[in-house]
Amino acid sequence: MSDAHASPAATPVVELIDVSKRYPGEERFALFDVNLEIHAGEFVAILGPSGAGKSTLLNILGLVDRPTGGKVAVYGKAVDHLQEDERAAVRHSYLGFIFQFHYLLPDLTVLENLLLPLLINTPKSQEKTSPVTKVHDMLKNVGLMAKVNHYPHTLSGGERQRIAAARALITGPALILADEPTGNLDTANADLVWELLLQTNQLHNTAVVAITHNEKLANSAKRVINLIDGRLGSL
Repeated sequence: MSDAHASPAATPVVELIDVSKRYPGEERFALFDVNLEIHAGEFVAILGPSGAGKSTLLNILGLVDRPTGGKVAVYGKAVDHLQEDERAAVRHSYLGFIFQFHYLLPDLTVLENLLLPLLINTPKSQEKTSPVTKVHDMLKNVGLMAKVNHYPHTLSGGERQRIAAARALITGPALILADEPTGNLDTANADLVWELLLQTNQLHNTAVVAITHNEKLANSAKRVINLIDGRLGSL
């Protein structure tokens, strides 16, 4: 698969074609005939009630889950036939994930949590800046350089989520998938995390797809999609 940032702008970063998803033992489809293109530089907010299929949609966009029917393509190349290790390689190369809960590794410092994706994703032969320098620059960007040697349990909830966002962004992914990234935060920290996503989208042309229940934040996105009963509709 070719380098993400060298792909033609007209080709979606990720595309769902007639995608449906029904879990074993369930009569109702979690997603039904979804067609969706996400292009470089887009900021897409997804709204919808609980149980509408929002997280399922994000998991399929992120190659974490497989559709029951339909096709998924990354930069125009089908990925449905890939084995799990190949799908993981695509995720590491193209995608960054931010969840409602930070999922930082508790036994690693902030520095080590942010170094980990860099060491996984970047071959030494391609390094132009040292991983530690990249971590320091990212921590300065999120205002948490003073916490570089701290462990997650010593940080506030807002600080942990900002570190989690920094971890997702540090490899320069083509697409950020955020599942309620501000859901557990107070207003000030929610605004900081959302502003970080907007800044990354605008400065680096990174595509962002974010699930949120916060309509005020959603209104700052370039496109808002409503998901109800597994079906998409633009607002």
